[in-house]
Amino acid sequence: MTPRPASAASAYSLRSDGFVAGAPYRGAASGRPEMLMAVPIQSGERLIGTLTARVDLATLGETLTRFAPGETGRTSLLAEDGRRIASSRAASAEDMVLLYPPEAIRARLAADGQPAELRDNTGERVLGSVRGVPGLDWVVVAAIPSADVYRQLVRVRNVTLLIVAVTLLLAGGLGHGLGIVIVRPLDRLTKAAAKVAAGDLDVDLAVTKGGEVGYLTEVFNDMVARLRASRLELERLSVTDPLTGLDNRRRMTEALQNEVLRSKRLKHTFAVLIADVDLFKSYNDAHGHPAGDEALKRVATVLRETARDVDSVARYGGEEFFVLMPETSAASAAETAERIRQRLAAQRLAAGAVTLSVGVAEYPKHGDSGDALIRVADAALYQAKRLGRDRVVIAPTIGEARAARG
Repeated sequence: MTPRPASAASAYSLRSDGFVAGAPYRGAASGRPEMLMAVPIQSGERLIGTLTARVDLATLGETLTRFAPGETGRTSLLAEDGRRIASSRAASAEDMVLLYPPEAIRARLAADGQPAELRDNTGERVLGSVRGVPGLDWVVVAAIPSADVYRQLVRVRNVTLLIVAVTLLLAGGLGHGLGIVIVRPLDRLTKAAAKVAAGDLDVDLAVTKGGEVGYLTEVFNDMVARLRASRLELERLSVTDPLTGLDNRRRMTEALQNEVLRSKRLKHTFAVLIADVDLFKSYNDAHGHPAGDEALKRVATVLRETARDVDSVARYGGEEFFVLMPETSAASAAETAERIRQRLAAQRLAAGAVTLSVGVAEYPKHGDSGDALIRVADAALYQAKRLGRDRVVIAPTIGEARAARG
C-alpha cells in the first residue's frame, strides 16, 4: 500500500468536529502503519485548502500493551473490515494484516462487548471482547488464547477442589472433635440409661467438665444414686420387720440356710434360739395393742443389745423371736439366752413386766437342716412353757429323744 497524497483527504467525509480522517495504510518508507488527517481551510463558505498531517499509528502499541489481558493475551486495534492497525504484541512487519473476518467483527460489535470465542485467520481460538472506537470506524479487540483460558479454569478448578477437600477435612476434624466432646458422652448416657432401664443400677459415669453434657451427666449420676438408695431401702424394708426393726422371717430363713451350708462345708457348729413372750395374748388384751407393741419393741431391743455382732436376730412371727449364733454350742447359746431372759425380766414397762421362754438347738447335734433345727428348738420352747415359762431349755439330742420315747 502506497502513501496517499494530501489531496486524497478531500475524498473522505467531513467529521462532525470539523476534521477529515483517512483510512490507515502502511507507509512505503517506514513500513509502519500510518494515516492522514486533514483540517479544511475555508473563507466564509468557500474552501481554500486543507491542512494535512501524517500520523504514525505504531505508537498506539505501547498504549494497547497496558490493556492486554494477562500474560498471553493481546489487545489489537482493527479497522472495521478486520485489518489490524496496531497491536500490543505485533511488530511493524505484521501490521495491517487481516486478523479477524469482518463478519465476526460485526457480530461481536452487535453483542455490545460480551466476551465470546473467536477464531483468527491463523486458526487460533481466542476468547475475546470487541468494542468500537467512538468517532472512528475502528474497533478494539481484547483477546486471550482459549487454551490459556481453559488452563486457568483448570487451575481454578483444582484450587477450588483443594479448598473443598481442605474444608471437608476441617469439617471432619471438627465433627470428630464434636463427637468426642458431645456425641460420645451422649452415647455413654444412652447406654447407661438402657442399663438402668434393664434394672442394672451399678452405673457411674465419668463427668465431663462444663457444658450442658457435663450437667446432664451429673443429673444422671444423681438420679441413679437416688434410685440405688431407693432400691436398697426397698430391699431393707422387704427383709425388715416394720414394728421392731429386726430381720423378718424371710431374711431369717435365708441366713439360716446359708449358715447350714457354711457349717456343713467347714464342719463347724452353730446354735439357734427361739424365744416367745409369755402370756402375750393376755398382756395384749389387758393393756391394749399399743402396750403390746411397746413390749415387743422392748424385747427386740434387749435381744439386739445382748446378741453379738455376728449373730442374726429376727422376728419369727407374732410374739416369737429367732436368734442365729454362728460358731456357738448349745450350752454357750443357753448362757446368752439366760442373760437375755434375766435382762428382760428386770425391765419395767409402763403396763407391767414381760418374761421369755427360750428353746435352744445346736447344729448338727439336734438336726442337720434349717427346718430340723427350727422344729427341735420350737419343741424345746414348748417344753419351757410346760415347765412354768420364763426359762431356757436346751433341746435333747437325737439319741436322748429316742431314749425318752423308748
